[in-house]
Amino acid sequence: MVDLRVDPGGTTGWHSHPGPALVVVKDGTLTLYDGDDRRCRPHRYGPGQAFVDEGGGHVHIARNETSHSVQVLVTFIVPKGADTFIDVPDPGNCRNGRRRTPLLDWLNLTGLRSPPAAAPAKGR
Repeated sequence: MVDLRVDPGGTTGWHSHPGPALVVVKDGTLTLYDGDDRRCRPHRYGPGQAFVDEGGGHVHIARNETSHSVQVLVTFIVPKGADTFIDVPDPGNCRNGRRRTPLLDWLNLTGLRSPPAAAPAKGR
């Protein structure tokens, strides 16, 4: 289980997981948007509420659209040694995207996901 905090205005960036993720909101309100929802409808979860992210290519973004931190507990069900977090391109259905937060850096530091491959150097 991973204990994550998303600061006010923060976001996870568009992503997926290789397997299911069980998410429980411990404090604050987390807003989730699905990459396949053309209307970009928000799904809000408050303290004590939970949801299951099916994984397997389900593209989504989680945001803290409040002025208080959000704390969530996440259990990832993935194969041993697999990344838990896969960055994906913005699907374009939600035009109010925000800059991602150091949450992704934290995931890298804790080994929950591999850092993205370095871009090849440009020719001189």
